[in-house]
Parts: sequence; C-alpha cells; structure tokens
Amino acid sequence: MTYEPMLATPWPSPFDDPDWGFELKWDGVRALAYSDGTRLRLRSRNDNDLSGRYPSIAGLALPPGVYDGEVIAVDQDGRPSFEQLARAGREEIDVQFVVFDVLESDGVPVLDRTLIDRRQILAGLIAATPVTLNDLQIGEGLGLFSVIRDSGLEGMVAKKLESGYEPGRRSGAWRKVLNLRTVRCVVGGYTRSEVGEAFSALLVGLISETGLRYIGRVGSGFSNADRQAIRAAIDEMVAPDPFSPDPDLPDGVFCAPHLVAHVQYRMWTAAGRLRGPVFKGFGSEPVEAITWEAEGPDSSMSASA
Repeated sequence: MTYEPMLATPWPSPFDDPDWGFELKWDGVRALAYSDGTRLRLRSRNDNDLSGRYPSIAGLALPPGVYDGEVIAVDQDGRPSFEQLARAGREEIDVQFVVFDVLESDGVPVLDRTLIDRRQILAGLIAATPVTLNDLQIGEGLGLFSVIRDSGLEGMVAKKLESGYEPGRRSGAWRKVLNLRTVRCVVGGYTRSEVGEAFSALLVGLISETGLRYIGRVGSGFSNADRQAIRAAIDEMVAPDPFSPDPDLPDGVFCAPHLVAHVQYRMWTAAGRLRGPVFKGFGSEPVEAITWEAEGPDSSMSASA
C-alpha cells in the first residue's frame, strides 16, 4: 500500500500547550520511506521516486515499515542546508534521513494510534539504525521557537499529541510556524511577465561598496492593482542596470534606485540571495541607509541573537 504524507496547516505564531509537541522544521526534502527490511524505497511528497537521488539512504536496512521523514544535508557549521542537498547526486554530499513518524510497522498500519504511541513504536524500530529521530519537545513551543529564531533556522511544527496520522490531509492537528523575517531593500527594476501581468518580479538589492548588490527576485505579495501601479512608477524611472556586479538579467527592465521595498523572506542562501521572498509594501527610508551591512544576512543573524 502507498500513502500520501500528512501536511501541516500554516500557523501565525508559536505557542505553549501541554497537549502539543513541538519539533524543528528541517530545510530538506520530505520523503516517505517504504522498507522491506533490506533497503528503502523513497517517495517524495508528489510521489516521485527519490531512491536514485539519495542512494546512501535508499540502501539503509530499516525494519519493515513505512516511515515519514526529511532528507537533509548540513553545511560546514552543522546547519541544515537546502543548497547542499540540491547538489546531492552531482557531488559527494553527505545526506541524512531524519524521521518523525511511522505509518506502518511490519505490514500493520498504525495510522489510528496517537502521536505519542507512534513515536514509541518508531523509537523502537530505529534504535539500532543510523537514522535520526527528530526531537519532540512537549508543551514548550515558545522556547523552541526562540532558539530557532536566534539560530536562523526555518521554523517548527506543532503536533497534537493525541492525534492520528491523516495521509494526504493538511490537518489542523499539525501546525507549521515559519521563522519569517523582513528585510528592507532597494528596487532596481522588474522582470517581464510571460503570462500577461504587468511584471513578473521586482529585482531588489542592497547598497554596497561596489554599488547595488543584487539579492533576488520578489514575485509574490502583489495584487493585480499593485502590479499595475508599480509598473507605471518604475517605467517613469527607467535607467541603465544599477546592479554591480552585474547579475546577468536579460529579462530585466531597470530603473534608478529610488524605491525602498519591505520584503518578508524565509532565509538567506549562501550566495546572498533571499529564499521565499514576499512583497509587503514600500518604505520611506532613505535609500542610502539600505546597505548590505545594515540589512544583509550577518545583520539579520546579529539582530536576532
């Protein structure tokens, strides 16, 4: 039998509750692992085969069952790195499998058992294996989220302790709280849309010693009216490419760097780009104050420490 993974409902803020457990949300690839006792068949959230991409995990001999977890890679500082994971298969990247649930044990479904029961079953199954069991903190989500925020990690998942496993459902019994942050940045232009919108994404950067340092494209958070108004404003400020070094954006329409945008994001990449950027509005701050030193990744980490 095959399953779809249970999904978490987005939740706006962390909380404490003795009836809930709280886990780190890993920045990796979700996978269901089907074990026959000798190796794993890895399936993605969309039921794609991942076994060939992560052969070191597929070769693990776990007790027969169906496991839910995350394939991860860590950087040189021991932090989860999706960029590292994306290179697996092309480079020698050490990947790990962190498990947090079990759907079947030796052919017997355990979906109706409580989370606490399933974790006890899971702990017994993987005790003598190299697989890691994701830590679950009971009742204290605020403290865990504080550590996540200070460490610049992706977020946490809250799980109701008495809940069953609901395959394929985005359930209220699981809640994901992302560690979202906001950066002020300078608009340097937009990219053209191929689907009839006023533009596809804003091109943004931060003032640096070499000029406007490119930090990414912001393509969500706009209404249609927003896009029309922003396009009209930028078209009145068209100028040569302000980014330095040049990020090579052949689909870009560039403007003088006069607008400051507030952008929510999930994290910085190692290359100094925003992951998951969402437009939140424009600001009135002076452009010269929107610098790499003041707004870049080092500043976001120190501000949360």
